[in-house]
Amino acid sequence: MESYIVEDLAMACTVECMLDCLKGRSVSRPASSNKAAGREAMTVILQIADSFSGEAKNTTLSSLKYWMEEDEGFVDSLTGAENMAIKKKAKEILEDSSIQSQVTPIHKSYPLMDRAVHRTENYLFALSMYSERIQNTEIMNDENRFGWHQNNGMTYIYDADEQYTENYWNTVNPLRLPGTTVVPVNIGTGKPDGSGFAQGGDFCSNESWVGGTSLGNYGISGMAFSGETQGIAGDAPVSYAPELKGKKSWFMFGDEIVCLGAGITNKNMELPVETTIENKKLKEDGSNRLLVNGEETDIPVKEANVKELVERSADASGTSFDKVSWAHLEGNQSAGTGYYFPEENTEIQVRRGRTTGNWKDIGTLKERAQRIIWKCGLTMGRIQKMPLTATCCCRKQALRKQSVMQKHRK
Repeated sequence: MESYIVEDLAMACTVECMLDCLKGRSVSRPASSNKAAGREAMTVILQIADSFSGEAKNTTLSSLKYWMEEDEGFVDSLTGAENMAIKKKAKEILEDSSIQSQVTPIHKSYPLMDRAVHRTENYLFALSMYSERIQNTEIMNDENRFGWHQNNGMTYIYDADEQYTENYWNTVNPLRLPGTTVVPVNIGTGKPDGSGFAQGGDFCSNESWVGGTSLGNYGISGMAFSGETQGIAGDAPVSYAPELKGKKSWFMFGDEIVCLGAGITNKNMELPVETTIENKKLKEDGSNRLLVNGEETDIPVKEANVKELVERSADASGTSFDKVSWAHLEGNQSAGTGYYFPEENTEIQVRRGRTTGNWKDIGTLKERAQRIIWKCGLTMGRIQKMPLTATCCCRKQALRKQSVMQKHRK
């Protein structure tokens, strides 16, 4: 139990939340947000932390104190008689000056679920992959119906911007998840089975070269991917992109993440292969500045509903920029994210959108996001019918809760 908490459950938490790449189909439940799941995990850890041995206990109490200081509403959320002892313990930890408030930087690979977590003092980077062992996503009982590419090399950055907590999964374009390389087709979920729910759309690949390792706090992950699918027992066969192939790797250091891609090809399809560099939720007024090669940009806002984007009935195109060497997107609370492209004549497309989405379209709750949700996606140029070798570098500023990502392609 001690190793499970320290090495697994505690690694699944960051400031105020549980990592979304570990939540499966529950990302489609607004009541089960990453913040709610994170608080549930903290409640569990509080109840058993005193039973740990010396070093594990010290590490766990330090993490708990840090998380509770960042989530100021957590202690007050512990209501009811069943939480009285837990609340008392939480207050004792917060008031104990001998407990240092910190989360230890670490890199950890999870080969049994094709995940990697890279935690530094200033940010957390998470990576979700799939293989012949692990599915591309979890679609079940009418939940997470657009989740096809959530494990296709999707990258997450957890910092002050809190990207994934509120109205992210019901409004993000599921065909352009950050870090993924896909053919943007509506894979669907198949026909309903005896339960009355459509259970299809999730599958394994035929690739075994997926995994990673670590050296101290540094880590590496790699993923061979293809559009040829391996069906799940009991589900209908899934047709995606049989000729799509490629390899991607991620090297995660102290303040730098290097992302590599090679041999990305596809054929016999009209749609292009797209690599999404980023897809971020902006401020409510969408006023985040985007610089390209140091120049201000004025990108028109395009409105769409997520369902329309999936069905390709809405305009998903962006504004093209060529000869790009770097770009920087202003954050909501953080310093923002920067992208560096060392290869000459690099072209990117940027789409600034006002996107709405209904939770009912991806799950079972009949509720529409009431406020306008802004998204900005930076999508690399179409690469259909030609092999691509891509190099990306992500660099983080040594400032708490601030991030600068640099990515490049060659």
